Amino acid sequence: MSRSRILVLLMILLALWAGGCGKSDTHLPPPPSDDGPYPDLSFGGDATFDVLTWNLKNFPEDLASDQPDYVADIITALQPDVVAFQEINVSSVFLQMVGTIEGYEGRVANSNSYNSQNLAWIWRTATVTVDNIYDIFERDSSPFPRDPSVMELTFGGVDLLVINNHLKCCGDGEIALVEDDEEYRRLLACTLLDGWVEINAPDRRVIIVGDMNDKLNDITSRNVFVPFLDDPDHYLFADMPLATIPASYSWKLQSHLDHILLSDELFADFAKATSTVETIRVDLHMENAMSEYQGHVSDHFPVGVSIDLTPGGTR
Repeated sequence: MSRSRILVLLMILLALWAGGCGKSDTHLPPPPSDDGPYPDLSFGGDATFDVLTWNLKNFPEDLASDQPDYVADIITALQPDVVAFQEINVSSVFLQMVGTIEGYEGRVANSNSYNSQNLAWIWRTATVTVDNIYDIFERDSSPFPRDPSVMELTFGGVDLLVINNHLKCCGDGEIALVEDDEEYRRLLACTLLDGWVEINAPDRRVIIVGDMNDKLNDITSRNVFVPFLDDPDHYLFADMPLATIPASYSWKLQSHLDHILLSDELFADFAKATSTVETIRVDLHMENAMSEYQGHVSDHFPVGVSIDLTPGGTR
């Protein structure tokens, strides 16, 4: 065979091979969507400081659970700046989950023992600089079944202090002035938190969050939050409007137990029209709604505050 005929044959084969590749490419599946599994789920925005409190119900409830995948997808959709978690039972699984969420870091606040319902944090590294994380009232105060965890951080040049809590559960709805009464323990815990802020952060922007295991709108004689409610010049429950709206209840829509408390240094920022607070109904974005959410995620919904911060400002 002559060299010219060989060259022609090679060119024909090359053309056929290239054409075949092009045809195959047209049948490849489309690339995955960048919107993730919850494209319509959102909270806050790039211009606001967005904080969530979220009880994850014995995370993970078992080591084969798909709960971490659900939580990671929800965080990816919401893009909060800081999340304060409660009921983290297996630290290694939590930190492994954080590693799958692009742009976030995390810390388990308390001990690493199994089934100890630890507190934990994650934060968005592009917007938040964490200066310090530490526990207060460390195992020396019976009102706190879990040490409150403090995060000192900077967001957009503004210094803030967020305190994560999981107060004692249960009780009969009455405050009995005895040491082991559940309501009395919550009342004492609130009193101690108030005192700690007054001594250690009297002029700082403080946000107290967590599963506080009681209702904001109880009558005064039964209300464990009286230390804060009786001091409206210095404290405001941002989520108070949610306490009377059943569709906004944070615990299985049966009660509102997860709260966000602001110090007066944040009053003006929170009063802006661009600041918001809400119970984030993730279940409404799921195919099987409440059954899917409670079966795979938690019995608590995240509660979030979005604050339009202004640099400076003092009490």
